[in-house]
Amino acid sequence: MIAIWGARGAGKTTFTAHLAKELGRHKKIYVLGSNLVSPSVSLYFTSGDSSKSIYKAFRDPEQVEENTIKDKKSKAHIIDSNTSDSSLMAGFTSDNQVDNLLKKLEKSSEILLVDCNSDHSNIITKQVLLKSSMIYFLIKPELESFAFYLTNIALINKINLDNNIRYILNMSTKQLSHKLIEEELKIKFSYIIKSNKRIKENSLRGQITSRNKSRKFYKTLRAIAQEIEADLGGASSE
Repeated sequence: MIAIWGARGAGKTTFTAHLAKELGRHKKIYVLGSNLVSPSVSLYFTSGDSSKSIYKAFRDPEQVEENTIKDKKSKAHIIDSNTSDSSLMAGFTSDNQVDNLLKKLEKSSEILLVDCNSDHSNIITKQVLLKSSMIYFLIKPELESFAFYLTNIALINKINLDNNIRYILNMSTKQLSHKLIEEELKIKFSYIIKSNKRIKENSLRGQITSRNKSRKFYKTLRAIAQEIEADLGGASSE
């Protein structure tokens, strides 16, 4: 299980969708969206299917396949809420339902990617942060992202997340010195995602950017995917 976490607007969902596409070329990938109010990561893979819903998977994890959106190109499996779901349903979701679904998804997949909610008290996010073998923490070079990191330092230390976290700087806005940011936040970035205008534009539309038009972005993404595959003992030779 791999968690994608960070402040609002840090690029979590965009990063998750692109990484799922990359990993899905070699591994059986499941992607779980933690936004129980409206669909998020599934928007990158489908125009929407009201017959498939994370809430149905919560009620019966054994029927998760019937409530999974399958991306034909990458073969990634996506579990998310949909536009017909009521926001009231989130209040009736229990910790036990989340736990059962996570166990089922881990058994069914080689890699489970979770697009976490910024709020660590989110019913999915709070379990995923504790159970994940790896957390990719996205930071943008802007005040909100810095503040989010600084306010979560106590949590990260309290539940010993730091050993599992890889910090990624998403340079999609201001081109500040990453060295300065590292010094101020007192962390080391494992990867730096280069700024790309097309990535930003397409993320607003819920679209995946062509790798031919964003080579620097995909070069970094491929390196991250290879790191994950290496941890599984099955790194791609491509």
